[in-house]
Amino acid sequence: MVDRTTTIDVLTLEDFQHRIDARLQQARSVVDRLSGDLNGRPPALGTFQDAVETSRRYEALHRLELARARRLVSALEAVQVATETIIRNYRTTETRNEATAEDITGALAGVDRALDEGGASHGR
Repeated sequence: MVDRTTTIDVLTLEDFQHRIDARLQQARSVVDRLSGDLNGRPPALGTFQDAVETSRRYEALHRLELARARRLVSALEAVQVATETIIRNYRTTETRNEATAEDITGALAGVDRALDEGGASHGR
């Protein structure tokens, strides 16, 4: 018979939650910067052929990085919600002892959805 229980260390999850909160703030800051000051302002390189092409590549790269930063924010928000749910559900010893892998997988389902938005390759 297979033991399908999982041990939940709430203190470790709470520490992880604090780390995720910090990373989420950083990711939101990147999105704000890319959406604000840097949005639509390619470098002033002039009007000759190479300068125009470089500006176009810059704009394309800017859009790509902004989309990636937004996906990162979505993924971190999903992790944050999942971690909060796990902590809330398994705070007592009895419920921690009854946790199953399926319960935890269900709580983390939003993470996969957030990462799949936009058909991202996730750095691969």
